[in-house]
Amino acid sequence: MFLNDRTGPIKIDQVIALLRRIVKFHAKRPLIEQELNRRKAGLWGEREVDKKLKRIDQDKYLIIRDLRLPNGDGTFFQIDALILSTSFILIIESKNITGSLYFDLVNHQFYRLNADGNKESFADPVSQARLHMQQLRQWLLKHKFPTIFIDYLVAITNPNAVFHIIQNGHPVAKKICANAGLTWEIDNLEEQYKKELMTDKELRKIAKALLKAHTPLQPSEVLQQYGISISELLTGVHCPECEFLPLTYQRGKWYCPKCKKSFKDAHFGAVTDHFLLISPKITNVEFRKWVHLENPDMATKKLRELELPSSGSTKDRAYHKI
Repeated sequence: MFLNDRTGPIKIDQVIALLRRIVKFHAKRPLIEQELNRRKAGLWGEREVDKKLKRIDQDKYLIIRDLRLPNGDGTFFQIDALILSTSFILIIESKNITGSLYFDLVNHQFYRLNADGNKESFADPVSQARLHMQQLRQWLLKHKFPTIFIDYLVAITNPNAVFHIIQNGHPVAKKICANAGLTWEIDNLEEQYKKELMTDKELRKIAKALLKAHTPLQPSEVLQQYGISISELLTGVHCPECEFLPLTYQRGKWYCPKCKKSFKDAHFGAVTDHFLLISPKITNVEFRKWVHLENPDMATKKLRELELPSSGSTKDRAYHKI
């Protein structure tokens, strides 16, 4: 049974918002555009894994997606998919990369051999999965949960990928599979881990604790990832038609000096960008600065149009992302 939704679309929206809010010639733009493509590919691959996981026994397994847990030292680790049963826990690391892929299990390397003969290196998903296994084991131990077997699989989700394992007899080789065979590999693990080590009640207790400890990516973290400060972000309201920035507020509407069109609710997108990049809440003062409005009463009116939950008194009221 799936216990949560994927957060992938939000991670993609963050990068898109960042690209909207930096100048066209920003030195980090090529890097951010690469990140956008990587996140899109990653989400596609994760959803392909989800399709396969829908075919396993939903009464037997609890499935948590995009789980991000604290290490306890200010850092976090994220698991693409986590399958929990009363006999074992399974970490699934997905990779959506096309081409001729090679796993060097002795040297912990993962690369693609391109048509020109050059090797293109990527982060090794096997090492990532094994590290997550260790981190999860430490997390469970720290929170005093019963000892249970933890295993992992690396699923290659791109149908146009052909992967090769250099040391095919290596004991880790069986941990790598094409997504097409993922359910079969889970069945094999079920045969391997037959003994039940906890009750359904204990299992649900672990799942509940994991979901409670889940720490979503914070808006400002995407800026920190690229060393971009809030002061570098372009402020104002974008034109929904031509993307011109910034619009001006005239006679109750947002006016675009480029395409000469007016819009009543163009500020909705600007507030969304603020939620994605800066903070999940916004005050009247922050809103005015962000969208270039001077009148506090008009700002209050435009914020109320968003129909967002709010907190605080009239003077320091904050509007929160839903």
